[in-house]
Amino acid sequence: TFRTGGKGHDEGDIGSGYWIGKQAIINLALNESSVFGDKHLEEIMNIFLQSVGKEDFQMALENIKASKDSIQIIAQLAAPVIQLAEAGNDVALAVVQEATHAVANYIISLTDLLNYTENNIVLAGNGSVIRNDYFRSSVNDELRFHFPDIKWTFSAISPAYGAGLMAARLYD
Repeated sequence: TFRTGGKGHDEGDIGSGYWIGKQAIINLALNESSVFGDKHLEEIMNIFLQSVGKEDFQMALENIKASKDSIQIIAQLAAPVIQLAEAGNDVALAVVQEATHAVANYIISLTDLLNYTENNIVLAGNGSVIRNDYFRSSVNDELRFHFPDIKWTFSAISPAYGAGLMAARLYD
């Protein structure tokens, strides 16, 4: 068994929905004093505050920190951040590009471990972020030099069930 990335939100897991949401929040926190002078940060702030139902950034952060659903709340920011990136928001685009670069590097690292040298590759996607056409297209762009022919497949079952089925098959 070979593994790169996907170790969980608390281990960095760059490129995950949680990581994208967290990076968006970090950008807001680092630039809080200039958010309302920057159209791109302001768009992200508005989405963030709407998603948590608050009008104040600090209060929103405190509510997330206190919530048992904090991971899910942060991860749900990924979809609107990706939409902003696609619409030309430079801050969101930087976050998405960093995420897709990391995901592509995970794939390249894994193919190196497997000594996979073909020009084509079939990738199995699992999760909401990789199902996003814009995100996946950005991953493809990162991989094109290594794999000119990229195909994707997606499971119709939940990632949790898929992992359980794989474990059951692996361990009989």
